[in-house]
Amino acid sequence: MIVGPLSFRRVLPSLIRPALLFAFCAFLATGTHFILFHPDAWHLRPDIPNEIRRLLGWYRNGVPFEANAALGSALAIFLGFRNNFAYDRWWEARKIWGALVNDSRSWCRQVLAWVGRAAEDPERAAPLRAELVHRHLAFVHGLGMHLRNDSRLAQSIQRFLPADENYEHVPNVPTALLIRQGEEIATAQRHGLLDSFHQLAMDGILTRLSDIQGKCERIKNTPLPRQYDAIPRWFVYVYCCFLPFGLVENLGWATVVVCVIISTLFLLLESAGRVIEDPFETHPQDTPMTALSVTIERDLRFALSEPLPESLTPDETGVLM
Repeated sequence: MIVGPLSFRRVLPSLIRPALLFAFCAFLATGTHFILFHPDAWHLRPDIPNEIRRLLGWYRNGVPFEANAALGSALAIFLGFRNNFAYDRWWEARKIWGALVNDSRSWCRQVLAWVGRAAEDPERAAPLRAELVHRHLAFVHGLGMHLRNDSRLAQSIQRFLPADENYEHVPNVPTALLIRQGEEIATAQRHGLLDSFHQLAMDGILTRLSDIQGKCERIKNTPLPRQYDAIPRWFVYVYCCFLPFGLVENLGWATVVVCVIISTLFLLLESAGRVIEDPFETHPQDTPMTALSVTIERDLRFALSEPLPESLTPDETGVLM
């Protein structure tokens, strides 16, 4: 996620090629217009441009401005709808991970307050409490890596788990971790380390965590319909290539500059939605799952009186991953 100011240097590389293309189209359209309709400006004989106009069927000085205005307005409205859909996906992803932060703190609080506290020697259950919290940290970090299709998932979360617990060949590691958590609290209840009402409350937390995982996977596995991605881009290019024909009669050679400015604005509007439609990747605009996972880890390790990892801060370009 970009949390710093948006630098023009970040977006400039992606705009150079299209801007040059549209500048060339505008230059070509303007030059063609002056050759066909104002041959005296090029010291040409008028009969040659007239014959070309007759063969091509061009009898107007450019495209009516009203047609360009109507097409531009329709394109802007369509891009607005598409960008709203993309932003809804991006914002829902951020809210889901915000809920994960809250439920993680609730899970830790319930583990420390309830597991083994009613036993004769509460400290005997301290390893179990630490194991339940550490396994939850494995779930949090594992969920982020699972959504990013990171092949190092099983190795990365092993630092949170007991030596005899391995998820190397498990197809869905976060789900397996939640199942193991449910089994552990059920075992604790059978051994008298957890009250049955407390077990139900903690199982409710696990259900909410499973719901969070399912919502993330829904966004991840259901991309924005491809027509909402491809069609706007095609129409932006088509519209910007034909735009100079509607401006050249009134603006002359200034058409080149005006078309580049208008085309750049449309490109920025189109790319603004495209870069946020898949929030669970590793792009600068995506949900900062790594940073949120570290935030959760710091909170839970503090509750266990363990050393805290360093918090993640934005890099020099203002990006927080």
